[in-house]
Amino acid sequence: MAIQDLDKNLDVLIIEDDHHIRRATSIILKQMGYSIIHEGSDAIEAVEICSKVRPDVILMDISLGTGINGIETVKQLRANGTDSCIIYLTAFGSDTVIADAAATHPDGYLVKPVTGPDLHAAIQVAISNHRSNVILNQQKAMLIKEKESNDRLRGAIEMSGAICHEINQYLQYIMGYSEMVNNEIGSIKGDLMNPELDSIVDSNNRIISAIEQLGRATRKITRLNKYRTKEYLPGRVIIDIDSSTS
Repeated sequence: MAIQDLDKNLDVLIIEDDHHIRRATSIILKQMGYSIIHEGSDAIEAVEICSKVRPDVILMDISLGTGINGIETVKQLRANGTDSCIIYLTAFGSDTVIADAAATHPDGYLVKPVTGPDLHAAIQVAISNHRSNVILNQQKAMLIKEKESNDRLRGAIEMSGAICHEINQYLQYIMGYSEMVNNEIGSIKGDLMNPELDSIVDSNNRIISAIEQLGRATRKITRLNKYRTKEYLPGRVIIDIDSSTS
């Protein structure tokens, strides 16, 4: 990718306690087309600026002259909800400093003195990785939300199955009593076919059959692994449970 094709439409916040380095960094970035929204020297300025605007990139010196250092400043910014891309600048590349900085999950790390090309490359790589991480986190959040929704749906489906079972049990009782009454009346009248009670038994059987079918469909829904439909009425479709669970 050519340099002119890279993303320079970025707002950069510089927090550096050395005035000369701060000014030089600002000039270099402006010459490369970046927008400098503020040049600060300590944590107080960083927190204040980030409470008003959201920089795309924060160049943070680790060894700030006064107050808390750059690493603690980043922790405070993150706690306040600032999700800007963070690139640390430091004159000391010791393992301890690097480990402390890495614990805050920065998007880049540069050892001073840095050149214009160093800054440019670090910003472009960092902003690309940062945006990718934001997208991944959003997708992860969506997947978690979808799983929670699916879990709730599965619970509702299982409850529906339990209700179907309960209704079926009561209908079995009704059918048994209806047949007993029908037999009693038939023995009295000498006719085992009482039309009214026979109609009740027949309707009861139909309801039981429908509930059993609903129960089977409910169990199959929990095993859906694809989405297939079939025509139910002209111009209307429903999910084809059999083909969707095969």
